[in-house]
Order: sequence, then C-alpha cells, then structure tokens
Amino acid sequence: MIPESFKQDLLNRIDIVDVISRYVQLKKGGANYLGLCPFHNEKSPSFSVSPAKQFYHCFGCGVHGNAIGFLMAYTALGYVDDESGRRWSAVVRGDYVDGQTFPKLYATYDQGAALPIGHSSVWVRSAAGLSPGDPAMPFANFFFGGFGNNYVDHLDEKRYRAWYSFPGATLNEIGGRNFVKSALEWNLPPWRFRRAGIPAFYATWARPAVFVSALGTNLDAADARRTVTNAGGQIDFRFGVLSVLDLTLSVGGAMALERGHAPRREAMISLKILR
Repeated sequence: MIPESFKQDLLNRIDIVDVISRYVQLKKGGANYLGLCPFHNEKSPSFSVSPAKQFYHCFGCGVHGNAIGFLMAYTALGYVDDESGRRWSAVVRGDYVDGQTFPKLYATYDQGAALPIGHSSVWVRSAAGLSPGDPAMPFANFFFGGFGNNYVDHLDEKRYRAWYSFPGATLNEIGGRNFVKSALEWNLPPWRFRRAGIPAFYATWARPAVFVSALGTNLDAADARRTVTNAGGQIDFRFGVLSVLDLTLSVGGAMALERGHAPRREAMISLKILR
C-alpha cells in the first residue's frame, strides 16, 4: 500500500495538464483544457482538465479524479479478461438412466500469468476425469468436440476453455471412459476502439486469442485409446447498443489432428446477445 503522504507529495510536484496531455490531445478553453474523453466514445469534447484545481472531469461519462487517478485508470484501459490467477474445480456426479446409475468424477485446474505486453496473458488449462461404468454404455463416457457456441447465444463466449470443448472436432465426436486434457492459451493484447460506429451502436473492443491443446481418452485400453491435438484461434468483438446493452460477436477457427484420421477443420461464428 502506497502511503497517502507520498501520493500527496507526488501530486504537489507534478502538473495534471502535463500528465494528461501525454495521452489526450488538449486545447485551452477558458481557464481549463478540453479534449475527447479517453474513457468513452464521443465526438464532441466533454473531458475537462483544471490546472487550478489539479483535477479532471468528464461531463459525458462522469469520470473524474487527480493525476494519479488518471494514470491508474488509463493504464488499466484495455483490460477485458482475467490476466493471471488460479482456479480449480472437482466434481462428482451421477446419471440415473433406466434403473442404472453412472457415476463420474472429473477435475480442472487453470493457471495464468500476465505477460510484459499490455493486457496479454498465458493460461495453462488442465482437466482429467474417470467413469467406472461399462464403456459400452454412452452415459458411462465423457464426450468432447467443437467450440460449443451457438449461432445466437447468451453464455460465455470463450466456450473453447471448457473441459468438454475440443475445437476442430465435431460436437461429441471424441468419447472415452477416462480422459486427460491440457491446453495452452495465449490472450493477445486487446484492441480498444475510440470511435467506431454511431452513438446508438458502436464497437468498444476486440479480443484475440490463440490456443493449442491435447486430449487422451481411454488411457487404460490400448485398443480404444485416442490421442488428439488441435490448434485454433478466436476473436471477440464487443459492441455497445444505446450505451445500455452489450453484444459480443465471436469468430473462430480450429484444426484437429489425429493419427490415422484426416485433419478436421471447424469454423465458428456466434452472437452473444447479453453480457
């Protein structure tokens, strides 16, 4: 935690106009300086910087603060996804079908690290599962395949991150009573659009990502074992509608490779209609 006394001493030594003018084109307007707000899309300047008060305020979106607050907000601009951290899950479930119970156990573990490039990160996503049921019974198997997005959707647009997803293969193409899966994902720096569209419908950002993964199923049965790899990418475009609603257009493609099989390719386009 930075001491408040240090922050105040720093503010006393710097000029807010000098700081903000490095990032925003400012023009003198009376006692203040005016420019286009970097925190929302606008065509007429509503972003005001006061050298007398050492304070900035946007009359369009309401953002305001001092020089330190501006730098913290501006350098965070572009953050659109988790850039580091860990998450895990462990699930025990059972399906009861025609008088039979089919138990399953699976777990996931994801770990990510930020890269020294603006809002870029690398994630390793792992999963494994086991079902003790009869492999001849469909409910005793895990199934994988496809991006998993619908043409019109309301769920997470990054469905390729799910443990059961495997872009490049067709939906539920790959099955097995047990599995191990690992994926490497690189989230590239997002693109922010300052002016793209009209006030009622405008683009705010685009988020590209690429990934590779490997999947092994039926590891305890050499005659039924499958090992599949894939590589692909996806880019998500976020649109604002009437400054209230968000739409996300996702476009992706992937190729799946497996020994003894021809390469399989998949293209995906999906529109997420809500956040």
